[in-house]
Amino acid sequence: MAPVSSEMRALDGLKDDLDPENLEKYEDALKKITGYLKDSSDPWVRARAAYYLGETGDAATIYSLLKALSDPDEGVRKSARSALKKIKIAQRDLKENYETLICWRDFFKPKKIHTPEGHFVVCRVCGHSKFLEKGIKEVIGIVGDKNYPYRQEDRLFISMWDEESKRARNADIDVLWVTDSGDIDYGWALNAVYQRLKNDVTRAKPLSEIPVIIKGTPRITREEIEILQNFGEIRNEV
Repeated sequence: MAPVSSEMRALDGLKDDLDPENLEKYEDALKKITGYLKDSSDPWVRARAAYYLGETGDAATIYSLLKALSDPDEGVRKSARSALKKIKIAQRDLKENYETLICWRDFFKPKKIHTPEGHFVVCRVCGHSKFLEKGIKEVIGIVGDKNYPYRQEDRLFISMWDEESKRARNADIDVLWVTDSGDIDYGWALNAVYQRLKNDVTRAKPLSEIPVIIKGTPRITREEIEILQNFGEIRNEV
């Protein structure tokens, strides 16, 4: 039996990092494995790399695998075909639940990408399918309360403003809640959230179709109401 090459050992060492719970390691491992598939001079390494990409079930890898279908080595081509088949199987449930998918990594809805192997569903921003979660019928963005994201049955609640860092979040929200909070500058926060959402030119739903619900009695000025008027219908709920 031929000794295992250092390149193969390095590749095998990456498989334990393909854990989506650790986003940083997952991204890094995926990038390195894709690099082995593309650049290794060893067909055994390229074939193993294709296998690992297929094991993720992540459609973010499909373009690399499609290119590998033209690899000069039959073993690599076979491994790439098998990997694509595994990803297609993982895609079935996502396609069936397309309308209720949200990327739990960054809170964006999916898009469809079309390839010679058919269409695949991925997050419209990060390009991964691994982080898509089904069963979300409404995404509620909140300015005020903390301790989000939080899922409650078919609704997902996410914070649109981080008071500590003074940063607004971009996300595919269906409705905006403004809630009571004693330590938020609503003028700053609401304007920042509005600008962040407005500048997303890829957004499918215009801001004028996102209703605003003012819950409780947050201290909002007339100027802040004018910012909210850039969204959809505004209503108050005690």
